[in-house]
Amino acid sequence: MSDGVTINRIAGLVGEALIMTGVGLAVAIPAVLAYKGSSQKMENKAR
Repeated sequence: MSDGVTINRIAGLVGEALIMTGVGLAVAIPAVLAYKGSSQKMENKAR
């Protein structure tokens, strides 16, 4: 397994995927909360 897939290579890729998932959640959660807040404000103004 000198040129094949090694555990270090897999672990590095999994770690990178976890970091990107965290970054995605850090962007998505505030965006959803902002959308929810703004849509509720618009709904209250329409009444």
